[in-house]
Amino acid sequence: MLAINIPDLWERHGDIPSMAIEGAWVMVGFAILWFIGALAIDLFKEIADRIEKENLRKKHEEEAKEYKRKTEVTTSEPNGSDIGARLKKLRQMYKDGILSKVEFEKAKNKLLK
Repeated sequence: MLAINIPDLWERHGDIPSMAIEGAWVMVGFAILWFIGALAIDLFKEIADRIEKENLRKKHEEEAKEYKRKTEVTTSEPNGSDIGARLKKLRQMYKDGILSKVEFEKAKNKLLK
């Protein structure tokens, strides 16, 4: 049978209660490090989300400017009252991929009014 001599263990390993307290402080330290790491990750995600939203906003603004430019071109070029030339210009812009099908139809209907 194995007999455990507590006083002998105490002498060989030092003050067990103080070792337990040291272990507890180590655990507290790891918990603090984990918490700081979680905060940092959350902060980086928030920053990435803000950057992504700003990039999307800029992209939408650029698309709106491009669309406005396209519609201004379709209604102003070529000058004069020649509807046939304007329709040819619109068709060419559609074929070149400058205008989408919806944009082409909208500009064509506006021109034919």
